Amino acid sequence: MWRKTPLTRAVENGTMVILDGIDKLSQDTLSSIARLLEQRQVDLPDGTRLTAHDDFACVALAHPPQVKRSWIAPEIAGMLFWVQVEPLATNELETVLSGLFPDLDVSQLNAIVRLRDRLDEAVESGAADTMDEKESLVLSLRKMKHICKRVGRKGSDLAQLV
Repeated sequence: MWRKTPLTRAVENGTMVILDGIDKLSQDTLSSIARLLEQRQVDLPDGTRLTAHDDFACVALAHPPQVKRSWIAPEIAGMLFWVQVEPLATNELETVLSGLFPDLDVSQLNAIVRLRDRLDEAVESGAADTMDEKESLVLSLRKMKHICKRVGRKGSDLAQLV
């Protein structure tokens, strides 16, 4: 049975879709959406051809390719515009988190940011060998937001939560 996915609904309705973590997708999966992104058409499993609404937009998020593990095949490289975003500086991150979580104690927010900085330093000094190990040690903004929500909701001890 075929059901419309968030992607097909966005294509039909002309809304934006965010594809987060495309670096984790297989080359076959990425290639399958190439036609949609380049020619704005896709053939659905039920045999119908879907043409993208004029207002349809797609933002794809990914980690930069690594020398040993480049996920960007030639057919993928040409289908997206690339913008590399550097991680937020410590003071910028503190400002963002305090804006998102104004009720959270400033010392807890600062502790989360300091933890991120220390983990980044550990990864840069070789604390992880594989990409998966590196990713598990990186405290992304998404992970920090999750921690802040849990601390705010449950009043959890930060050290125990992390």
